[in-house]
Parts: sequence; structure tokens; C-alpha cells
Amino acid sequence: MTSNERTITAAYKNDHSVSLKPLTLRPLASNEIRLRVDACGICGSDLLTSPGEKAESPFGHEVAGTILELGSKVEKLEVGQSVVLESSSACGHCSNCRNDRQELCTDVRNFYMLNYLGFAEEMISPAISAVPYDGLTPEIASLSEPLGVAIDLGTL
Repeated sequence: MTSNERTITAAYKNDHSVSLKPLTLRPLASNEIRLRVDACGICGSDLLTSPGEKAESPFGHEVAGTILELGSKVEKLEVGQSVVLESSSACGHCSNCRNDRQELCTDVRNFYMLNYLGFAEEMISPAISAVPYDGLTPEIASLSEPLGVAIDLGTL
């Protein structure tokens, strides 16, 4: 499958129902990747952020996958590589990032704004959110996001 073809995504409603929906992936921006989702965890926030009782929203941000396609300016990643996605990534370019103050980044990147989330066959993500891994199953690798939250909370 290439961008502009259909995939399947899950949509959640506040009434706790989930439905499968077709989704057409748009072409990649130059700094994005398309990946096959190999595993995705579910977080309590997935169940709390649905828009309304009648509305549906995609969900899942604890993602491990395999890169299928790279945007034209993506470097240091390869098609076929296993990655986990950070749910929020510092841009790496603003003055705060350049001065080792990533926590104050003025241009945080994430895949939420793209409306492609992890309970899907495939999704699009900013390349900066992809962290390569090996030696783990996708199910274990997808735990990196909740592990990061636990570590973050432990330092407060």
C-alpha cells in the first residue's frame, strides 16, 4: 500500500463502543513516515478524550511499528526499520532545543494533530517521533511510552 490508499482504523465513542472504519492516508509531507502498526497499547486518556457521545475519534498512542515509507527529507531512518513512536517530540530546531532546553520547545511535534493514531493497520507520523529499536517484541516495545510517563511522574 502507498499513501492515498485505504487502510482500516478503529474509532472510539464515549459510549465505550469501537468501530472499524476505512481511512485514506494522504501523501506524506517531507518530514513524515508511514508505518505499519505492529502493536499498540491503550491508555486511560484514550478513553477520556473522545469528543462526544455521538462523535467517534481514532485512538491509540502507545505505538510500535515498521516503517513502510519515508518522506523526501527524512534522514537516519530506513524502510523496514522497527520503531516506537514518542507521543510528543521536541522539534530539535528552535532556540530552546538548540540550547539543551527541549522541555521548553516552542514547536513540539506529535501525531495527534495528524488524526492518524495507533489502532489502525497503518498510520502517518512525524519522523522526529520515531525511535528505532531492536531485540524486543513490538508488544514490549510499545510499552516505552507508558514507561516514559512513569519515569516522568517519578521525578516530580
